[in-house]
Amino acid sequence: MLAVRASADRGPSRSPAPPRRHTQDMTAAKMVFLGFGKYARADKIYALEPIQGEDRGHGRRTLVWVDGIPEPIVASRTEQTILEDMAEASAVVADIRRKRSRSASQHPQLFDE
Repeated sequence: MLAVRASADRGPSRSPAPPRRHTQDMTAAKMVFLGFGKYARADKIYALEPIQGEDRGHGRRTLVWVDGIPEPIVASRTEQTILEDMAEASAVVADIRRKRSRSASQHPQLFDE
């Protein structure tokens, strides 16, 4: 993806857009990057199954079982990296909840009836 910048003296020039950080951006939204443009909600993943033997190969590391999807998603990432991202997403959610409850307790008049 390229971003276009207008320069007063040289006209428009193209510069590369900043790289996307899949796992960091998506964990804030409780999403886990599975590889090759695939994502799943961290709270909907209920099983990770490592692919073994001849079925394992380029782009085929883990079967990810997601609530509401009858067949597993084939992920190109290992179960360990997916688990780490799920834990990070959970920590982000817990931090947000902690901040919200702290904010509510600091301003009780906003919530009195």
